[in-house]
Amino acid sequence: MTYAPQSTSTRQLAADLLSQVSDLISIESRLIRAELSEASAKAASGLAFLAGGFAITLASVFILLAGAAALLVRLGMPPDGACFIVAAATMVIGGILLFFGMRALKPARLIPVRSLDQLSSLIRSS
Repeated sequence: MTYAPQSTSTRQLAADLLSQVSDLISIESRLIRAELSEASAKAASGLAFLAGGFAITLASVFILLAGAAALLVRLGMPPDGACFIVAAATMVIGGILLFFGMRALKPARLIPVRSLDQLSSLIRSS
């Protein structure tokens, strides 16, 4: 048996190509939408876990600080002095953390200087 190729016009081939490309783009866009939907559901779940963990951790910090004040009272310090010392120490630690956090978030520290330098050297050398 011999193979006889079918003659298809160039116009038909171009139309088939456009149809297949259109189908491919449609399928890919549905895939992207599905992946984005899945990713957003995971992100929402992750944020819920973060919020719950933050709330529980914050409550435990308050209990720990109350325990530290109670320990100072047990050691013979007046209750108001114990609360003052614990609050002052907490404020100092919180202030230090805020200082370093704000310093780390300065825009100048967030610029990818090494990558920009490398990119500019590549541009200059070409």
